[in-house]
Amino acid sequence: MDEILKMIVIESGFSAVIIGLVVGLMQKRFEKMEKKREEKEQRQEALQRIILESLNGAMDLSISTATAISRIPSAHCNGDMHAALEAAQKTKEDQRRALTAAGISHLMHDD
Repeated sequence: MDEILKMIVIESGFSAVIIGLVVGLMQKRFEKMEKKREEKEQRQEALQRIILESLNGAMDLSISTATAISRIPSAHCNGDMHAALEAAQKTKEDQRRALTAAGISHLMHDD
């Protein structure tokens, strides 16, 4: 009877070791996948930041060019230039509001 009990304990120990190894390997794999996902997310955020900065630069250049041209008396700007300038300024303000709201939402909800 003692030998049977010893065999059961030994087999249970082996099973526990095997399950522990499998769980450990799975945890290591999940951690690796999570690290890759976080790195990809950081690269995407950096790209979005670059695109946004480029857009802001182009918008600022467009606004300053339109403003400068509209001040030249001999340029004969039609209403299209003034309408485009107003639209660009409105777009820039809308963008600022949207980004501010997104930033506040992120801070408040801790996504």
